[in-house]
Amino acid sequence: MPAPRDPPTSPLMTALLDTLGSLPGLGLLPADRCAQALGLTCVTISARAGAHAPELIWHAPGDRLGTVLEDLQYTLGEGPTLDCVRHGQAVTEPDLERTPGTRWPVFLPEALHTGAGAVFAFPLSIGAVQLGAFTGYRTRAGPLTLQQHLDAQVHRHRHLPAAGPAARRRRPP
Repeated sequence: MPAPRDPPTSPLMTALLDTLGSLPGLGLLPADRCAQALGLTCVTISARAGAHAPELIWHAPGDRLGTVLEDLQYTLGEGPTLDCVRHGQAVTEPDLERTPGTRWPVFLPEALHTGAGAVFAFPLSIGAVQLGAFTGYRTRAGPLTLQQHLDAQVHRHRHLPAAGPAARRRRPP
């Protein structure tokens, strides 16, 4: 049976992935260009640290929004990245101003204060083991387009070793 194929990516994401070659370390992957390709303000990866809350391990050097929001979640004990890791399911809130205050009663007001308008978190796992989350933030509200959603899935599967079988396949040169 042939291996499943990744969905088609946008030209910008294709160019970004092609510059990286096969399975680079996260340090070689420019988070700011990844965010741009996905139509986001910033992207982060937080990894589970045993029984503790996930810790931020990857972001763009100049990313203030993502680092502040991940830090808030770690400190407050609630938020989209934590929900994504705890439940192993994507968390999409395309308009934080319209998100019910009961979802994250402490985190949500703080997130809005930072200027965040939308958040999208995708689980990183091997089988049933939740390893972390790939989270994107945007300063304006609005859903991901279908293409942006597909690009996020391809990115996490192809270039994040914790994302599953597609990440372990080698790309042809």
